[in-house]
Amino acid sequence: MNDLRRFAVVGLALAAVATISGCSGGLGTTATDEQPAATNPLGDRTGSGTARVSGTLRAANIGDALPVGGVPIALGDAATASNVDGSFVLLGVPAGRQQLIVDGSAVATRDGHYGEIAAVLEIAAGEDLRLDRPVYLPFVTTASEQVVALDAWTTVTSAEGVALEIPPGGARQAGVESEGPVSVQVIPADRTPVALPERFAGRVLTVASIQPADLDFPVPVTLTTPSSLIAEEGRNFFSLWSLNAKSGGVNQVAVAVREDAGVRTVAGGVGGGRWYFLTDLEFAVRSPCQFGDSQAALECSAAALHLLDEVQEVNAARLPGARTVLGRIAAALAGRGRTLARGQAVLEISAGLYDVAVEGLAEYQGLYRQLEDLETVSFSLMGVRDACGFGGCGRDQTLLLSLQEELSTQLDIARDNVETFSWRFNRLNAAMTALKPYYESPDVLTAETLPDFGSAAAGFTEAYDGFPPYASPVDAYDDLVEVLAAVRDTALTLLEDVSTSAGNTGQVTAAVVQRVCAGLGTTHLAAVDQGYAGLDLGNSAGQLMDDCIVLAIDRSADLASTPRRETGLIDPLRSPPILGLTCLVESNLLQPGVPMSGVLIAESPVARWEFGAQQRQTIQVAFSSSGDALVGLVGADGVVQLAGSGSFEVANLSGGTSFALEVYAIDLHPDDELTYTLSVNPTSAALDYGVTITGSLSDPSLAAAVLFSANAGERVLIESHGVGVFGAAYRYALHGPDGREVPQVGYQGELGGVSSELFDLPLTGLYRVIVTPFPGRFPNYEITISRASAADVLSHAREGGNAAAGAFPVSVCRAAGFSPRGFATAGGHSA
Repeated sequence: MNDLRRFAVVGLALAAVATISGCSGGLGTTATDEQPAATNPLGDRTGSGTARVSGTLRAANIGDALPVGGVPIALGDAATASNVDGSFVLLGVPAGRQQLIVDGSAVATRDGHYGEIAAVLEIAAGEDLRLDRPVYLPFVTTASEQVVALDAWTTVTSAEGVALEIPPGGARQAGVESEGPVSVQVIPADRTPVALPERFAGRVLTVASIQPADLDFPVPVTLTTPSSLIAEEGRNFFSLWSLNAKSGGVNQVAVAVREDAGVRTVAGGVGGGRWYFLTDLEFAVRSPCQFGDSQAALECSAAALHLLDEVQEVNAARLPGARTVLGRIAAALAGRGRTLARGQAVLEISAGLYDVAVEGLAEYQGLYRQLEDLETVSFSLMGVRDACGFGGCGRDQTLLLSLQEELSTQLDIARDNVETFSWRFNRLNAAMTALKPYYESPDVLTAETLPDFGSAAAGFTEAYDGFPPYASPVDAYDDLVEVLAAVRDTALTLLEDVSTSAGNTGQVTAAVVQRVCAGLGTTHLAAVDQGYAGLDLGNSAGQLMDDCIVLAIDRSADLASTPRRETGLIDPLRSPPILGLTCLVESNLLQPGVPMSGVLIAESPVARWEFGAQQRQTIQVAFSSSGDALVGLVGADGVVQLAGSGSFEVANLSGGTSFALEVYAIDLHPDDELTYTLSVNPTSAALDYGVTITGSLSDPSLAAAVLFSANAGERVLIESHGVGVFGAAYRYALHGPDGREVPQVGYQGELGGVSSELFDLPLTGLYRVIVTPFPGRFPNYEITISRASAADVLSHAREGGNAAAGAFPVSVCRAAGFSPRGFATAGGHSA
């Protein structure tokens, strides 16, 4: 049979018909009435260059990424439109970094329209560049678009539950308050407009596109992602990144925290219509330039980092100006206090606006008060000029000087704004306070109080009109927010300029970032890669811990960042933290048994005392300080094996014969200093597997660590002695070479005052059993660590064998009244 059979397939993204010939099998496409013609409003235009760029445009969030036709595409000054099959060719593309602009806003179907994207491509002269990876464009469903209120908070939510919290007047387009529509589209992780840097491979948890592309949030807004979309179990802190349409790179824009409602941004946020993606938490690490006068480079970088800190201190805007809210209240109050009926009508009409206005004014006034310390920022800028004015980074100073001048000009604008309008905002806030009784209790407005209400209304109107040349007080505030954002960006650019150079792109290969906790030591350690290091914070419940610090350290160069207490590291009013390797590490030799003392200052808040010891020895560390500090025992691998604010003991030293005590002065301010004394006292005891290790926890601040080396895949039994009728006296937790706690895989019960637990070891390296006393208890501890296998476990469970080197007792019996996890605590296991 040789008849022609035609089969039609309608694609939502194309709104086109595909036809297949039953005879030849040939495929053809025909645009329907809904498919825009493949023409470009800009015109198919050959650019001024010599390169040819071709690729395919596909829908990011529709099915199998269907091709999209009829979309205008520009790269540099070359332009075209995608064909029905999504293909496109751009001719005459100029060489260099060119911005790729894809505008699908005019390509609509019954259910919605396409969005816009902007990215950057690096083009070589004369090349024929075929983009192996499709360019992905979001499809914006009509149902997902939401109008933004100008006078109330608005939550814009995607179908998957990803939500933006937009304050009144918080959305802007072309600098004007916008009612939207605004949408959030969740995109598969592998369909960002262009490929992400390789270091993000396999680490992207979620991707969201905020549309329209010209949307701006002058004060970044909060983004919440449902926990159901975050596959990363056990992590509670994350980084939010944005694709930078101007540079082509990515920027860390927020830290996000897991809460009951989901993963929510707390430091930084969403800045407008862009693409955003979540990863595990990373810290930016910056170091001085690696050539020239190293001391001058260090001082220059430190001054630039201090400047950025000071800028963030005053750049604490949490709400944008709500122009519509104040304008409507002013309009309602103008001349309306003449009669009781009019006054009551005013209160009824503007009652819902009053609370919003009060919240906004409190933020406006708070920012202006904060900026009374603007001179501190100017002083810090002078510090940069002094430290960086003589070629400290061994570079052309033209850019650095221009950044300093730009920053100085911006600070002058901010200072003029504050001097001109701060008192006016105080007057406006006082006028709003005078109206408070009437808005809180409308019944207060009577014929007798009408004159007072009229005076209060007139006072507000007068204060509202007292912001020339601005038509609204909010315009003055918005200009201040804008210039402060520019100050922050300039200060950040300045820091990047003095921390990077040719041959040093910011990658600090010898540095690590560590989380160090009192009573534990290192709980997480990560190498710095391309200027960033991944790190997790908090306990298992996601709570930041007051007895933990975070620092970056390069022991080969004797450089470190300021040790920061974890609870103060993530500040909701600041951008994500930057750790600068701008502090010197003071190195010394420590003679065992000889007490030593030292002084730490802000420029050198870390001291390192090196000493030698024999393998499998036990050492006792004594430490005291005049302020907030920790001391930690560090092995050759750089892991802090145990840390504390006082004395502690470490048994069964492993990992070499060279060790160090490091002292960390926490959050030390300029002009402050910390004094300390320390000593280390080794014993001659040598310990081995199957031998019980004993010690005393006679001080409530004392902790102990029992060390042992093991290979990945091995199984060990840990026995803790001393379970008595009065309950547990101490607890322990096993930590691996990466600092993370190792969970037990088997509980063998308690018998005769001995608690036995099994652990499978995930990594090769040095393990730590951290022992700490319960409050009010001062026990002796006894720990036995034995190698084991699954077969050994079964054998000894049947035979009731006794502990020996390389073996261990196992009992399935339990002491009366004890459950298998009867002594378990949030911090580990008990005995």
